[in-house]
Amino acid sequence: MICFVITDFAYYVLHYVDHHSRAFWAVHITHHNSEYFNVTTGFRSPVLQPLYRYLYFSPLAFLGFDPWHIMVVYAIGQVYGTWVHTQTVKTLGILEYILVTPSHHRVHHGCNIKYLDRNMGMCLIIGIKFSELLKKKIQTPL
Repeated sequence: MICFVITDFAYYVLHYVDHHSRAFWAVHITHHNSEYFNVTTGFRSPVLQPLYRYLYFSPLAFLGFDPWHIMVVYAIGQVYGTWVHTQTVKTLGILEYILVTPSHHRVHHGCNIKYLDRNMGMCLIIGIKFSELLKKKIQTPL
């Protein structure tokens, strides 16, 4: 379970960098420029991303996690992350407070200014809630 949480956080960092660095955005944008938001959008994985993606997950091996466990947990996360690319599922009730859901991910793929670069998580909502908390703290007047 700890491996899952840390792997999900590593993905959050990877995705954050993909959105905030022009060089990495140039690679990641292929995933975001689909005309339709459906499961096939989840399969639009950038060709060059495997060349650097492993750098975000290798620290888990240095922390003592078995590389096989890291790969399995990452694969499960990727399958889940592909599934959230849908407009069919509207809401998942209480799971909206725990997991990244299709409704969260629709916001992530939105092009409205206030929604840009939001909801970077893959499976768990923890990263999203943490970033929202930071944004509230930053926007609080001194």
